Amino acid sequence: MDESPRTLAHLQWLIDDSVRVAGAAIRRNFVAPGWTMNAREFVEFWGTERLAVISTASARGLPHAVPVDVRLRDGKFYVATFPNSRRLRDHRERAACVITAFDDTYHAAIVYGQARVVGDDASELSEGRMVTVEIEPTRIYAIRHPSG
Repeated sequence: MDESPRTLAHLQWLIDDSVRVAGAAIRRNFVAPGWTMNAREFVEFWGTERLAVISTASARGLPHAVPVDVRLRDGKFYVATFPNSRRLRDHRERAACVITAFDDTYHAAIVYGQARVVGDDASELSEGRMVTVEIEPTRIYAIRHPSG
């Protein structure tokens, strides 16, 4: 696990705050006593990279979801995308997005966040080049079975 103590503390604060403000449905399914991952468990669950679904919406509110490899580094999530992708247009039009990942029924995470394109220089973009999107988490709901 490469996350610093400071990053782990921030992730723990996000998890705790997410539990505090959770609505009834999330509370029933993701924050039952003994089920919520702590920051260390969440980082171990995520690893440095994992397949997850990123959900976005266009400016007209049309949904878009795609499974992609998502990296976790310093408490932020990073995903590469093509310069001409629908997802990149969605991120530019509306920063809010959701990342969902799971191993099975009892090991899952929902991460709400705000996306921003990093290192985007339109003059350097070519058809084969990838653009990196950074997602700053605003809420983290992560569960694991109480027995581990």
